[in-house]
Amino acid sequence: MKKVYATILALIISASGFAVEFTLKITPTAMFPFLSGKEQKYDPVGGGAFIDFGVNLKGFLNVGPELGFIILPKNNSKNLESGVDPNLLIVPFGAQVQASYSPLARLELTGGLALGAYGAFTNERSHYAPWY
Repeated sequence: MKKVYATILALIISASGFAVEFTLKITPTAMFPFLSGKEQKYDPVGGGAFIDFGVNLKGFLNVGPELGFIILPKNNSKNLESGVDPNLLIVPFGAQVQASYSPLARLELTGGLALGAYGAFTNERSHYAPWY
């Protein structure tokens, strides 16, 4: 019986050495579409959010998928006919890598990279492109 308890204790100790930390981060986002040429197609500000799921590796590196949405109102949304969508919906999806550093207690500095693809949707039309 002592061997059974010793085996169970050894499994518990070894399993705790392989614990994995999962993260979920929701980030509000603002979008300022100022590079649309001479024609102002969109309102000056749009908004949305990004949701990052991750696995924390080595205590400072976080990797995982990222999903977001951004709603960008059209500049002429008040003058559109009924049934025409007044917004552009942008949906990015990809992978993210973040590194964190804590120089002081309760202070964490984080930097990251993300890449993937996005889809832009309005009025039953769509456009897909790389995103980074």
